[in-house]
Amino acid sequence: MILSLAYKKNKVALLCIGIVALTAIIFENYNALIYGISKGLTTTIVIVMAAMNSSSLLNKYIVVGLLFCLFGDLLLLNKDYFVFGLISFFLAHTLFLIGLFRNYNSKQKLWIYFIFWSLGAIIFYGLYPDLNEFFYPVMAYVFIISSMNAQSAIGYFQNKDNKSRLLFAGALFFMLSDTVLAYSKFVHNYEFSSILILSTYWIAISLIGHSNSYLNQPHDDQF
Repeated sequence: MILSLAYKKNKVALLCIGIVALTAIIFENYNALIYGISKGLTTTIVIVMAAMNSSSLLNKYIVVGLLFCLFGDLLLLNKDYFVFGLISFFLAHTLFLIGLFRNYNSKQKLWIYFIFWSLGAIIFYGLYPDLNEFFYPVMAYVFIISSMNAQSAIGYFQNKDNKSRLLFAGALFFMLSDTVLAYSKFVHNYEFSSILILSTYWIAISLIGHSNSYLNQPHDDQF
């Protein structure tokens, strides 16, 4: 009954996230105030959804990591604070990584790290000619998000339950969003890149936040 109630609450929260996120996307280029409020509110609802189910250590790391995502969202509203936003998201991924590592601490399948570090190196290789003073901050950021993706993949292949599946999918969407953001900022800003960045980012944190509804156990077949 408790789990069923949590799923129902999450469905309502996910619907609200979708509505507010769509509002932010629509008003991004038309009303800065509505956009800023909607952007912050979307991530806030994700945090509330995750915090309703923060019984385990991993879940607590996720909630605090999402708080740093909110700080990053607000900082990135001002282009002059890009570095501070980058630091905030770096700390968010660090917390996600620590939580994942403590929950899925396995020495098996460490080759997965090599795959994601290689993917991160490819992404960074496409960026580095245009990074200038952002060379080292972006390199550190690519490393941490690649590591977080690798650890979430290890968790998924170790357990293959709904929680690890959502975390892995969320990590992948996060990496996609940040890759598009980096290329649009440093290489070329495509017309619809912002829509892709925002939509994949909110899908990412919604999946990560929704994962808190599931217990940290290897065989959780509910969805």
